Amino acid sequence: MTERPVPSPSPACTLLHDGSCPLCAREVALYRRLASDGQVGFLDVSAEDGRPLPAGIDRRRAMARLHLITADGRVETGARAMLTLWQQLPGFRRLARLLRIPPLPWLLEIGYRGFLVVRPQLQWLARGGIRPAARTPPPR
Repeated sequence: MTERPVPSPSPACTLLHDGSCPLCAREVALYRRLASDGQVGFLDVSAEDGRPLPAGIDRRRAMARLHLITADGRVETGARAMLTLWQQLPGFRRLARLLRIPPLPWLLEIGYRGFLVVRPQLQWLARGGIRPAARTPPPR
């Protein structure tokens, strides 16, 4: 009798990330180690390998700002996406619950938007001062 493989459950959320960003790659590597139970899926939106992005998500915007898709299809971005992701990760769950207390999510979003302003300079530093190949600038 042949055993059929047990289908793996779909993840609670899928993180869309810019795999070409050295900062993002380091952060996602940590999340991958913590999400070894399959609760989080990962999709590198910088890899133009023919895989379509989820409906309604533009590659340029997905590379410019963190996106997360929940199991029920809801799309979250920025600090809200990070908090939802952290709820799935051991070691981050308590922090996520704490940071959901108002007005902390709002303050986190302001901090995240500030990070996006300096992200290109931080990427440049993380690459050792080497400029990447020309890319389309992020949307405003």
